[in-house]
Amino acid sequence: MVKVASISAVGGAALLLIHGSGAQTAGPKRFPSDSAKIAFASHRDGNWEIYVADPDGGNQRRLTTRGGHTRFPLWSPDRSHIAFGTQRGNPEDGWDFLVMNADGSGARRLLSGLVAKSHREWSPDGTRIVLT
Repeated sequence: MVKVASISAVGGAALLLIHGSGAQTAGPKRFPSDSAKIAFASHRDGNWEIYVADPDGGNQRRLTTRGGHTRFPLWSPDRSHIAFGTQRGNPEDGWDFLVMNADGSGARRLLSGLVAKSHREWSPDGTRIVLT
């Protein structure tokens, strides 16, 4: 389970402290291996939703069914979670920022009212997400 332990403002960025199973030791970023999945957003079913697939594009599977716009997937360093943005209803309300398990289960909203193009990055140990 992923929970937000705290939110801090650091000069124009929000730093989310995450508690849960996404922590690992720090290490270099890696490109997906042949056995890894890629996460992407697609509008193929009428709404933007999050999908995963093999690196060659095979075995595609839809993870979200939120409706509206669900985009900007970002894997946690240990690939156990995916952070993403979703917007339903009035665009002036901004985007919600959520985290779900890698299989699409257990989605939890962390923040609301974000700008769509906010930069997001997991910390190397998977315990924090920085939003700018």
